[in-house]
Amino acid sequence: MFGFIQRSGDKDAESRFAMENADKLKAMDEEAYDVIASVTGSVELEETKERYREEGGKINMCEAIRGMIEDGRMEGRKEKAYQTAKNMYARGFSAQDTSALLEESLETVEEWFKSWGTGG
Repeated sequence: MFGFIQRSGDKDAESRFAMENADKLKAMDEEAYDVIASVTGSVELEETKERYREEGGKINMCEAIRGMIEDGRMEGRKEKAYQTAKNMYARGFSAQDTSALLEESLETVEEWFKSWGTGG
């Protein structure tokens, strides 16, 4: 628990620590998990706890960390797609072309375009 807390804030260090200590972290007591989430101020850990609950009420901290990293990547990808779509909108691209090029749903791109068209 303390090893993870010492590395809080550095996602790479947290991930390395989790993988190096996978055996200990695969079945963490819920109380220990809650302490780590609280002390590190990790909203992500608190939000993902139920997703990584194992049989017997233990929490798989390794999978929770992997999930946080993947969620962060997805969030970063979504933000990049949003900014790129905004640039494409400003240059006159259609929602259909933007959707296809960014591999983003047409519905999402149309919502973005609509918000930018009204000054949003």
